[in-house]
Amino acid sequence: MRALNILVVGAFAASLGACDTFEGMGQKELTGTAVGGALGALVGAQFGGRTSDRLLMGGLGAALGGFIGNRIGRSMDERDLAEHDRAAQEALWAQRTGQAYGWNGYNASGQFVPRGAAYRDPMGRSCRAFDDTVTFRDGYRRSVPGTACLDANGQWVVVG
Repeated sequence: MRALNILVVGAFAASLGACDTFEGMGQKELTGTAVGGALGALVGAQFGGRTSDRLLMGGLGAALGGFIGNRIGRSMDERDLAEHDRAAQEALWAQRTGQAYGWNGYNASGQFVPRGAAYRDPMGRSCRAFDDTVTFRDGYRRSVPGTACLDANGQWVVVG
């Protein structure tokens, strides 16, 4: 078990190391790497039957999520993130399934599209699925499906 824990931590560290050094990263890259790694670990840990399998999948998810989050963070600035978040909150509250909510920032633009009606998850939270597409200034486009749930403050938070 100890060796597996070291493997998980090593995979996450390798994902960070693959993204340059901390000194070379901007705040957006660090945030993207941390958030992506955490979300990747959370999603990855849902797979596998035994605890050791879940730890391994969590580590792999952290590595992949950290890498993807780093790349997105490198390209988006705070204004882009604020516009993206505004569109996401608006879209999820509007209850209009399939309607795209567009946004434009400095380095990126995109569309946030709710899929299906809100539902209750096993923890009793109100959740909603979505598709999120971001197009960066250099033409790179990234589309991801996801799920957001309401937190205690009434904000939609991505959970998967």
